[in-house]
Parts: sequence; structure tokens; C-alpha cells
Amino acid sequence: MTKSNQTWTTEELELWVPAILGLVIDKQVTSNLPPIPLDFIKSHRLLNLYYGSLSSQAVSVPEDIKMLISNNQKRMLKRMQTLKHIAKVFEENKIEYISLKGPVLSSMLYGRWDARGSRDIDVLIKRDRLKEALSLLKNLGFVQQHPINDLRLYMDKEVKLYHPKINLLLELHVRLFNNPAVWPNVDEEFEQRFLYDDGYQKWPVLPTDRYYVYLIAHAALHNFSRLIWLIDILKMRSSMCIEDYESAKQLAKSFGLFKWFDKVDGFDRNNWQSIYESTHFNGFKRIKYLWKFRSGLPYRWHELLRILLVPYRKLRDRNR
Repeated sequence: MTKSNQTWTTEELELWVPAILGLVIDKQVTSNLPPIPLDFIKSHRLLNLYYGSLSSQAVSVPEDIKMLISNNQKRMLKRMQTLKHIAKVFEENKIEYISLKGPVLSSMLYGRWDARGSRDIDVLIKRDRLKEALSLLKNLGFVQQHPINDLRLYMDKEVKLYHPKINLLLELHVRLFNNPAVWPNVDEEFEQRFLYDDGYQKWPVLPTDRYYVYLIAHAALHNFSRLIWLIDILKMRSSMCIEDYESAKQLAKSFGLFKWFDKVDGFDRNNWQSIYESTHFNGFKRIKYLWKFRSGLPYRWHELLRILLVPYRKLRDRNR
């Protein structure tokens, strides 16, 4: 359960994970809080959230870590400023959009736009405005990372752009998942979107029930490999009303995602491995799992093609 180069033992994780969840969700500091390596905290994008939670409980934070937090806040500020600029340009050109994850979700869940780390900006738009949106983003300095065509947009849910001057990646989504069979289109998302007011600006976001299902499915797609994703889900669940929760449950069933919804619903902090193990597998099971999220008739051959092209893509990227 880590992206770090270092391997953590099961015994270590059994100590660290419940302690982190108790601190950042319940705001509880146990008297025997175990020392958690900085590499582990950073690899799960918990730097600001974890040490910010410690500071709020009057626990001292080392000066070198305070410097890391400050640098991270500067990066997140740059992302927030860029997102505001993109939102302004889209609104001026009457392009409907929805902010996904990133600083806006951080503000929604934790009251601070810099509480959770993110490596990019994610924005959802309607597919029929994609070319216009790309043109506007290029005028802002973004560079498209790959060409697009109808076939590619069937295989991928987003177009990736990069801003070299500010070292920022932007993912412009036209679907929430590669698999049209899991989440067919985003019409209902735009019809039901609501405006979240962070005190300075109103942001179009997914309705709560769909946002909750989306966060679960996104984390499951990536094997729950970042602890921040599980924390986001539990945090949103704690603030949901009964109606939104029941609606989310029905959505999960209709999208074929109830298995992971149920795993989160019955989550036990002392048995958190059950969620990770439910999505961590290889071989034919992995291919079947990918098909579940990224294919579905009549698109199943696309995912098989993606798998077969992996060695070629790695070789191509290495030779660039």
C-alpha cells in the first residue's frame, strides 16, 4: 500500500494506518502515537494533512518538515491560482465545467485548499466543447501531450496537457472512466452539479452522491494505493445525509460498483487491508478487473489492445 521505493512491513502498516485515520478524521492523538516515516507520509500525499492535524493538537512539528509543508503549500497555491484562471476563461467562453478532486475537494472536506496533496488539476467538460477548450488552454501556455481523435477518446477518458513554465499537469476529462459501460456519459453530472462556495469563489462540483461513488471507484481502480483516497472517502461519508447515501448506494449498484461501495461501507480501521486486498490482483483477474472499469461491449477489444501495447509504449517513451 505505497508508491514509495521502500517496502513497509505488515506490522508497521497495522500500527501506522489506524493511527493516521484516528488523527486526521477523528482529530485524536493517542498517547502512544507511533513514529511514522516521512517517506510514508509523503508517498500517500498526507504531508500537509497529517502534520497540520498534529499541529492542531499542539504536537510540535520539526522545522525541516515545516519547510517541506511551506513548499508544498506554495505548489498547491500555484495549482489553485491556475485553476481559478482556467475557470475564468471557461466561464467567459460559456464552457460548462466541473472541478474534480484537487484543491476544491480539499476545501470541501478539510476546510483548506492545501490540506490534501495532488500532482495535477482535473477538470470535467462536455465532449462537444473539447476542441474549443483545448484551444483556450493552449493560449494559456498548456501543451497537449498527445494528439486526439475519435478512437483515442473512446480508449481514454481525458486529454493530458502540461504547462512547462509552471510545471503543472492538467487532465481535461470528457468522461469519468475509460469504460463507457461503467459510467456512460456525464449529462446527469452537469444537470445535477451544484456550486460549492469556498468563501471566495463558487465552484461547480459533482453532486454529493455521485462524487462519493466516483471517489470509491477511482480509488478501487488504483488499488487504494494512496491512503489519502481512503481518507477522502471516509471524510465525505461522515458528512453525508441519509438521502445522499441511499442515492449513492443505488448508483453504485446501477454502475456495477457495489462491491467496492460495500467494502467501504463496512470498513474496519483495524482491518483496512480488506479494502486493499479486494482490488489487488494480477494476471487474468487483473485483465477482467480492467475490463470492468475500462471496457464493456462494444469496447472490450480496446482494453486488450491497451494491454498488448504496454511494452511498445514503454519502449517508445524510453527512446524519446
